[in-house]
Amino acid sequence: MSETSNLTFTQFTSNYLSLLQEGIKDIPISKLEEATLLISQAKKVWICGNGGSLNLGDHFATDLLLAGVKAISLSSPGNITCFGNDDAFRNCFANQVRLLCEEGDLLILLSTSGNSPNIVGALGWAEHLHLKVLTLTGGTGGVVGNSSKDVLHLNIPSTHTGVIQDLHQTLMHLICYYLMEVKKEV
Repeated sequence: MSETSNLTFTQFTSNYLSLLQEGIKDIPISKLEEATLLISQAKKVWICGNGGSLNLGDHFATDLLLAGVKAISLSSPGNITCFGNDDAFRNCFANQVRLLCEEGDLLILLSTSGNSPNIVGALGWAEHLHLKVLTLTGGTGGVVGNSSKDVLHLNIPSTHTGVIQDLHQTLMHLICYYLMEVKKEV
């Protein structure tokens, strides 16, 4: 925030909104459509992330349920702290993926950096189990966003955490509200 400390609120807001506009126009709608299809065809959808991304994942799972998709967030404090304490925090999602996910499931990984060790570990198990994987990342995509060609990546090429998470939420809402509309038509 030191670079913006001399800005007025109006200037800061204008800059932030410009970053959002730039980020949203870089999202290929064809990839978003592919992600929506992956989600709608999955046996179950499992979602994980850290911090703000964890909260976005909880919200995403709830909205997917409202759209008729079997979706589960891997954010249970009991599970995360159990695996973190008994094994290692870097394995808190990998262990859940290993024990819960099955063929036909989709794993969604949310990470602003794409480099969180526990998200990278979950990806490793997903690939080992031959799960379908969708990643939502920021910046350059990190390790997760530059992994296997079999993984569908939606990346926000910004380094601003707030912008990345705002646009991740927008993508999630586009997917969910589209699926809700489709559900109404059936």
